[in-house]
Amino acid sequence: MLYRYEDEGRVIRPVPYYDYSELQRNEKDLENLLANHFGELSLMPIFQERAMQEEPDIFALDAQGNLVIFELKRGNAGSNAVEQIMKYATLFGRSSYAQLNDKYKSYKNDDNVELQAEHALEFELSV
Repeated sequence: MLYRYEDEGRVIRPVPYYDYSELQRNEKDLENLLANHFGELSLMPIFQERAMQEEPDIFALDAQGNLVIFELKRGNAGSNAVEQIMKYATLFGRSSYAQLNDKYKSYKNDDNVELQAEHALEFELSV
């Protein structure tokens, strides 16, 4: 289910359901759309899946540094979708800072970027 965040009143409301496959778009299009608009949800994308790799579609951090894992489905999710996200939560939910920093460097394609500094800038935090 998708939700819309309404800043006035700070409310999250459900958005009507549309099967993304009906829009003739693929899952990667949806992934990119979300990752490009996470700032509106106070999330910072730090990694997107790579083709043929067993990993979630998107890793993001909130302002407190909590890891949020997204596994997207373009149409109705099969019975294994919950099992898949639980597996990812188990595999990646306890990632160390070094592991997340490496993922972020890969995502940005820049070995000189540091996740902690970028996170502080994104959320206007003091380091």
